[in-house]
Amino acid sequence: MNKVGKWDGQRWCGLPGTLNTNAGSIATLAIFRDSLYMCGGFTTIDGDSIRQVAKWIGGDAVENCSEPLGMDEPEGSMALRLFPNPAYDQVTFTTGQPMGVTIYDALSRIVWSGNISGHTTIDASSWAAGSYTVRHEYGAIKLLLAH
Repeated sequence: MNKVGKWDGQRWCGLPGTLNTNAGSIATLAIFRDSLYMCGGFTTIDGDSIRQVAKWIGGDAVENCSEPLGMDEPEGSMALRLFPNPAYDQVTFTTGQPMGVTIYDALSRIVWSGNISGHTTIDASSWAAGSYTVRHEYGAIKLLLAH
């Protein structure tokens, strides 16, 4: 399906099918009760008449996929790993070389900042449950915290 894609975690894939957009384009995508709907000026999908609203009924989107996107994970001394993820009361970091680390909450407030070296465990028991961003010299890692 032209003009609509699905992200599978590594690449974009076009949805299967042929969407007639001669009368216009897709104006809106919405999720309602776990179903994806699209609205716009289209009149047919795979030759079936559609009156500007269509519901995605599932299936794998494997047509016209891009090459996998992303960057290789740093190797050796530049790699920073954390566990467990999701974490509960504490987070353990491992790295091959000392590096500065700053942890931000979902509102971009700094909740922890310091230097990590080797095997370091920090206390997260006072942090609110939620999503955090761990920034370091070579990138960032998403951390989930549950209590």
